[in-house]
Amino acid sequence: MWRPDGDRHCIWELALHCAYWKYRVRARASGERARFARRGSNFPNLPDEPSDEKWSEDLALLTDTHRAIREYAGTLKDSDLDRVIARGSTARDQLRGIALHDTYHGGQIRLLRVLGASTSKARP
Repeated sequence: MWRPDGDRHCIWELALHCAYWKYRVRARASGERARFARRGSNFPNLPDEPSDEKWSEDLALLTDTHRAIREYAGTLKDSDLDRVIARGSTARDQLRGIALHDTYHGGQIRLLRVLGASTSKARP
């Protein structure tokens, strides 16, 4: 939940953001109409009362959405990958984009872990 500044995202928000976009890309590509498991979009809402249990549930959500998009991608043929699914981009573009998206936010999460640890050590 640590933030480097008041309006910056914390690791939990980034994890939910990554889960949400894995869900959205899979939904676009598959035509699925199910709702995301959490309230909000893009950066879904954090729990009103955060706890270790809720953090574990959201990590499981991230793992599940990752598994689901990987499994879905594994079923696609080249012709499926070349199908335009959103704003002129193909399923291949969207799947590549979500991998890069995860890489970007994974770097942010790593940086937040390092910054948060060094900040907490500096406190009395």
